[in-house]
Amino acid sequence: MAKDQFGVEGELFGYNHENIAKIHDRVNEVAKNTVSSIETVIENDIVIPMSTVWYAPEAQDFFNNLKITVEGVAETLTKAFNDFIANVNSAEEAWAKKTSSETYGMGAMTTVQPIDPLEITIDIKAIKDQDRGNVSLHKARALNIANNDLATVQTNLEKDIAKQKGELESVNQAFLGGGQGAAVESCFETVLEAIGHIFDFLTKGENNLQGQIIAAADTYVKMAESVATEFTKQA
Repeated sequence: MAKDQFGVEGELFGYNHENIAKIHDRVNEVAKNTVSSIETVIENDIVIPMSTVWYAPEAQDFFNNLKITVEGVAETLTKAFNDFIANVNSAEEAWAKKTSSETYGMGAMTTVQPIDPLEITIDIKAIKDQDRGNVSLHKARALNIANNDLATVQTNLEKDIAKQKGELESVNQAFLGGGQGAAVESCFETVLEAIGHIFDFLTKGENNLQGQIIAAADTYVKMAESVATEFTKQA
């Protein structure tokens, strides 16, 4: 059996209001790191690779909609982290009342302030409507990104978010024993759901990235064949 801080076997139960006072800064840092991870992955692993294989107005339309989808996730993330903070405040209030902490001079209860609204900014300027006059699509390379790379990108992003979860779990030092870290799990379930929403846009539904690529490729192939036929007729 594990030993507590006094070297005695068993679990220590309680809370530490000094550590609670540090929670806002830690949550704010984790929230901003989460946003940074999303921005970096979407831009570096999706937008930029696609910008080298698809030059067309419809490419710009698709990625503009992706930008709107990703940036719209910021509100969900802000709520998730602030719900976590609200749970921390409720827990501290419950402990303070139960232990009469204020009455016996342990210090006034610290209310953890919510974080400021998060903002996600996705730069899609790399997606062009043409390349030196060429409106074109490299179907095989584009589909490789849509089919294979997206799954890897999502997995890597979720791993990065798991690291942020680990950072937030250190908040448990403010609440001792009894499995009081359930709020951390709830918070990051919401974060991962928001990330899932981004990749649903990319991989599912009628307007997903793969479908857009295939539709564009089919259109370009038919157009090329049609033009070739017209030239043949005139030969």
